[in-house]
Amino acid sequence: MQILPRFKGTMVHDFWAPYFRYPGNHAICNAHLLRELKGISENYQQSGCDNLHDLMREIKHDVDCLQERSHPLNPRKIADFEDRYSPIIMNGFDENPIPANSDSFVKRDLKKQSKARNLLDRCKIFQREILAFMYNFSIPLSNNLAERYIRMAQLHQKISGTFRREEGAAAFCRIQGYLSTVKKSERPVLASLFGAFQGDPFLPSCGHRTDSYEKSHKRILSLVIRSDYAGLLFRYGRI
Repeated sequence: MQILPRFKGTMVHDFWAPYFRYPGNHAICNAHLLRELKGISENYQQSGCDNLHDLMREIKHDVDCLQERSHPLNPRKIADFEDRYSPIIMNGFDENPIPANSDSFVKRDLKKQSKARNLLDRCKIFQREILAFMYNFSIPLSNNLAERYIRMAQLHQKISGTFRREEGAAAFCRIQGYLSTVKKSERPVLASLFGAFQGDPFLPSCGHRTDSYEKSHKRILSLVIRSDYAGLLFRYGRI
């Protein structure tokens, strides 16, 4: 499909190395990072990971507060967070020294390290990508939202095996896109679904909306009627 090679925005993902081979900007999904930091802190009593977890939560709190007021983060505040980030990593390294006399090796003659040390290494190498949401408010803290919307298609394939026809898959995606737009616009879901059945679907008021965009959303009614997902719509409406 060539989606990632052509992608021009910022890719938010975990630390899996192949993702970084794609050109463009990258950011780390900090939901994964926070879970790892919390797990290592609780299971291995690592104060460095615990301190980094607290710092990330503090940055997220400041970013959320400023987003509500449409203000950028003060450059001095950014510098302060950066200055606090690096010493936490170094203190974590002090807690997890590389074993000097260990006979355990991994590939390329590198000595085996603890899980905490490996995570701290990644946090040091990818500091800019981890803190990307602090520099640019349009970059989310995590990719949970994208995963959430993909999950329904994966769940359908898991239960039903696959889509029977391409038209059904297209209708499923269009319905999910319509529901997503309604929820993001903070509109009542059930009322918006009734409007779609009555030929008057909700259309977001965006300045960049094109005629093709409007035609695409107005087709929701006919697609729902022709597909097998009318019951799905009403189930979503009652959630």
